Amino acid sequence: MDPQTAQSQLFLATFDLVSCAMVLLDDQGRMLKVNGAFAQLLGYALPELLGKPFLDLLQCTDRENLQALQGTGTPADLTDLPLELRYRRKDGSVLHGRSKLVAVGTLLLGEIVPLQAPQNLDECLEQVRLKSEERLSLMDFALSHAHEAAYLIDNQARVRYANDEACRSLGYSREELLRMTLADLDPDWTNEQVLEGWRNHSERPPETIESRHRTRDGRIFPVEISITYIELGGQHYSLALARDITERRRLQAVHRDNEKRYREIFDYSSDCLYLLEVTADHRFRYIEINTAFERSSGFCREQLIGRYVGESSNAETALRILTRLNHCLASGKNIESEDELELPAGLIAIHSTFIPVRDEQGCIYRIVGVSRDITDSKQMESRLLTSEQQFRALAENSLNLIIRYDLNCQRTYVNPAFERETGIPAAQALHRPLEDNWDPEMPVAEYLALLRQVIATGEPLEVVLEWPHPENGETVAHAIQLIAERGVDGAVVSVLAKGHNITALKRHERLEEARLCIFERLARGAPLAEVLVLVTKYIEQARPDFLVSIMLVDDDGRYLLPGSVSRLPPDYQEALGRIKIGEGISICGTAAWRGTTVIAGDMSTHPYCVAFREQAIKAGLRSCWSAPIKDSVGKVLGTVCSYLSQPGLPTDDDLKLIHQTSHLVAIAIERKRAETLLFESEKRYREIFDNSLDSLFLVEVTEEGHFHTIEVNPAIERNLGIGRAELIGKNIEEVLPSHLAAVFIAKYQRCVASGAPLDEEEELDLPSGRLTFHSTLIPVRGASGRVQRIVGIARDITERKHAERVLHAREQEFRALVENTPDVIARFDPQCRFLYANPVAQSLLDRPLAYLLGKTSSEASLYSNASRSFQEKLEHILQTGEAAEQEIILDAPVVQDAEAACYQVRLVPEHDQHGLLVSVLAVGRDITTMRATERCLKASHTQLRQLSSYRETTREEERKRIAREVHDELGQQLTALRMDISLLRLQFGNDHPLLVERVQALMVRVDETIQVVRNVATTLRPSALDMGLTPALEWLVSEFSKNTGIGCRLRAPSARLELDDERATATFRVIQESLTNIARHAQASRVDIHLECSSEHVLIEVRDNGKGFDPEQLPRGTLGMLGMRERGLMLGGAVTIDSAPGQGTRVWVSIPFQVAPETT
Repeated sequence: MDPQTAQSQLFLATFDLVSCAMVLLDDQGRMLKVNGAFAQLLGYALPELLGKPFLDLLQCTDRENLQALQGTGTPADLTDLPLELRYRRKDGSVLHGRSKLVAVGTLLLGEIVPLQAPQNLDECLEQVRLKSEERLSLMDFALSHAHEAAYLIDNQARVRYANDEACRSLGYSREELLRMTLADLDPDWTNEQVLEGWRNHSERPPETIESRHRTRDGRIFPVEISITYIELGGQHYSLALARDITERRRLQAVHRDNEKRYREIFDYSSDCLYLLEVTADHRFRYIEINTAFERSSGFCREQLIGRYVGESSNAETALRILTRLNHCLASGKNIESEDELELPAGLIAIHSTFIPVRDEQGCIYRIVGVSRDITDSKQMESRLLTSEQQFRALAENSLNLIIRYDLNCQRTYVNPAFERETGIPAAQALHRPLEDNWDPEMPVAEYLALLRQVIATGEPLEVVLEWPHPENGETVAHAIQLIAERGVDGAVVSVLAKGHNITALKRHERLEEARLCIFERLARGAPLAEVLVLVTKYIEQARPDFLVSIMLVDDDGRYLLPGSVSRLPPDYQEALGRIKIGEGISICGTAAWRGTTVIAGDMSTHPYCVAFREQAIKAGLRSCWSAPIKDSVGKVLGTVCSYLSQPGLPTDDDLKLIHQTSHLVAIAIERKRAETLLFESEKRYREIFDNSLDSLFLVEVTEEGHFHTIEVNPAIERNLGIGRAELIGKNIEEVLPSHLAAVFIAKYQRCVASGAPLDEEEELDLPSGRLTFHSTLIPVRGASGRVQRIVGIARDITERKHAERVLHAREQEFRALVENTPDVIARFDPQCRFLYANPVAQSLLDRPLAYLLGKTSSEASLYSNASRSFQEKLEHILQTGEAAEQEIILDAPVVQDAEAACYQVRLVPEHDQHGLLVSVLAVGRDITTMRATERCLKASHTQLRQLSSYRETTREEERKRIAREVHDELGQQLTALRMDISLLRLQFGNDHPLLVERVQALMVRVDETIQVVRNVATTLRPSALDMGLTPALEWLVSEFSKNTGIGCRLRAPSARLELDDERATATFRVIQESLTNIARHAQASRVDIHLECSSEHVLIEVRDNGKGFDPEQLPRGTLGMLGMRERGLMLGGAVTIDSAPGQGTRVWVSIPFQVAPETT
């Protein structure tokens, strides 16, 4: 059990057991509970007193006095006042008693003490004492069980008393509270403020304030405090009753929010809302109206608020309103009514609801009114009745379908047009379910779903239904509009379906869709064959009885080829094939030949149908007509032919349709050809544009004066270092650095301002470096004459400019060089005449430049053989146009007693920009000294080679001698030693076994030494060389393969080569060095050696499949290659080495049988 419940039960028990008369009153003064002493004192039973007003127990005079004292307040205003009153007992007797009321929460606790005369003074004092103790006990009990926290505060702001609720609400014990001051409990008050209030306490009445209290755990909550200033025993106190108003604050906030929402709803409601007060005389006074009420009635707020209903209206209107209000007041129930009232806003039909509001006693003290303007609804009902009558007359005579459905989707009405269009009689349609005789293509479930949707939402829907006509079977189409019909209350009561015959419109729409599809496919670049198929389907859709074929002229213009044949029978399609164009050759061939429409009303008899008559009759084709397809200049592109299954002639509409079709096909063919040409042109343009080395760009000039890039080629991307995606669609200043953007914008503005092409050269700092461009800007004007675009071409002339600068510098250098060079320099025109001669040339010819200009070399030196030879060479150069060199020896020495001068002259033809020869430049250098030096050097080389040859010969002789000595002398000694060791083993071997082992080891060692001697002799001079070159090479190949594991093959003549020992040895050594290089470096797996003889030379080729090498990259100190070449040169031959990385190596050796005299 919680403490509050326990306290309540304790209070009730104490209330019943206390000996004094006690009564508990509510805030209206009614008795909620009395104890037995109270009932016994007045002579009543307990049930007779409960709920009865307390004042009814008093004498009339006392009751009136109390009512006068209470005034308009409540009984709570009489608390804490000692009253001597006269009470009427049940038996009519009067009881004199002293009474006092004490507030306990929202209730009042009262006590009655009978007034009787005491027997003596002691008895009187004892009675007073007992009553005082009883009163204090009761007061303490009442305060302890009160819901308010009670505090007794002295004039020092100290707590002198606190009840149980005070301890509970603050979390302190009573002892703790009695040690605290008011400032410890209330954060909004200080002790000084409390003491200040005591100064005028005698003048201050009881008061109620709101403040805050702080709990033991620091929580602060709002309280309402009732303060009464009292005096006890000469001391002044304040009794404070504090009530926790946290919940009240919350409820007040909720109430404010609700009030705000109510006010918003009230003010913005579309209905008229008003609140009436019911007065004591049963009149109705306006206390609130909303804006809708003012708007609908025409009254303003100031005219009604505070006034009674009926005062501002005419008598009839007031009577009607008051009648409804009085009925609501009398019945106490909600009243609804509909009236037409004459108000300032006019005659208005209003639907009103009056709602009574009762007070706590159940009396109606207010009425809430809700009215809605239904004038439009009433007028609509009237019009609806009239409309229904008109509907009947209209529906019966309408050409459109009219059907009404009830809420179960059953037909309740169909007009005669329904019977005509569907073939279903009205009686059958109204009494059979919708599913019966349902012919439209749409499933009946979908149609029913649409009807139910209209019934549910009230929103209209439209649907197109198609079904076969009952008479001819052709498909008819109707646009059905489903409209919800509403009753007076606004609810959907039925659905009206109106159907309009749109068969012709649908057929036209389909044809238009087909036409649009053709144009769309044309616009999207569809293949011609696809467009032609769509065209044939378009004709066959317009005329389902037509079979259409489209034939196209071939590239030669001699035959018609099938373009689209659609639904023609396959056999007839195959028979058509290629149709020759000519007069009388089929209908289509003749139409293409004539360029006009040709008609065959009966294909079985028409002379032009002979070639295809049998196939046409077999395919069921009886008539046809063919129209030519012509382009914009009248050239025939093909034919359109229509076939029918019965004989007949085309109508004007048929011919018009075929003519339109041929025009469509012509557009398609011409567009396709134009697209092909455009594509090829675009492709060529794009190739030129994308692959141009010049920077090409297209700039759009906006209305605001900005320059918008719309196209660039890769060259400008490379130059700017910006990708195409970043440039396209952007303004210049958005993508380029500010300094570049400023330069470009200035150029564009000058071009726009001038309206003429702009050519300029300028240097720009770009990401790729500082470059020079020659730019051309070409303005492009729009239809209005304004410059809308600029075509830009920028060529990078950085290299050209650099070349020009270099050329100029070189020209200056050339002049300085030519004028000061020791070489002879001259320039001749195509007639071999001097154009220029430098000072050295003038000195050589002993003629000044003025004399030489315009003369030939022969004319400049008439009797010189060298000049004539030079003239002939010059003429040869002019004829061939090829550069040449010539060595010229002058007829006489330049210096007396010196050797005749020799000049190396180079003649270079010079061409203009068109490739025409315009001059010949001759440069001559004095090589007299060089030639003399060459001769000396050649002689020295010859001597060196002779010396080297002699050295090699001597070396080979020495090798031969050493090899012979080693082989003969040392070999014989080692052989003799081996024989002696063998005899030693034979003589002493049986007696000395250990000696045998040693002897055997010595013999092995001697054998190895003999082999070493042989190898040394062979290395110095292979003995095979004594038998000839071929046996020596065979031995060399065998040893190479055995030692290296590389396959080696020798091809040599079977006849003995007649070479002296010197040449044979040199050739052997060259091949031996080649094999050594292969073994060391080539990493080859195969070597081929080929030896052959000519009449004058021995030719040897050594080839391997190794890794090869670059001969140009060999170090200069590679002695092996140098030795091979020198050996060949010493014998008057040559050694050539050919190799490349990854391609192996070839060595050619050419040795003459005899050395030429000049070589030696």
